[in-house]
Amino acid sequence: MHGVYAEVLLNYVERTDPEGDDNDDDTTHADYLKSSLEYDDAAGMLLNEKGAPVMMKWETDIMQKTAEVLLPEQGQGRVLNIGFGMGIIDAFLQERKPKSHVIVEAHPAVIERMEKDGWNKKQGVQV
Repeated sequence: MHGVYAEVLLNYVERTDPEGDDNDDDTTHADYLKSSLEYDDAAGMLLNEKGAPVMMKWETDIMQKTAEVLLPEQGQGRVLNIGFGMGIIDAFLQERKPKSHVIVEAHPAVIERMEKDGWNKKQGVQV
């Protein structure tokens, strides 16, 4: 739980704008899509351009339990996942064999990683 609290706090601090800049949602979205994301496989992290973690390997247990709650019966249910990140939950969801599994992802670096890892070719998965 300490890791979760730390992530929530760091996320809040990063998103708080001390200068009161009034970015509209379109600018924020466009900036995000142009930003650089980097996978650090050795450390098990997805990092933003400032080196701050977007997703980390320690979240694996949380994602596994969430997949079990979302799809309690193997071969049943439909899943819509917004944001792929490192694909941790998607891997667990695939183990549970949902009737359909749709992944919505906007960031070009993440889409590239998904394609490299073959998510766009997995049976039952729509990216």
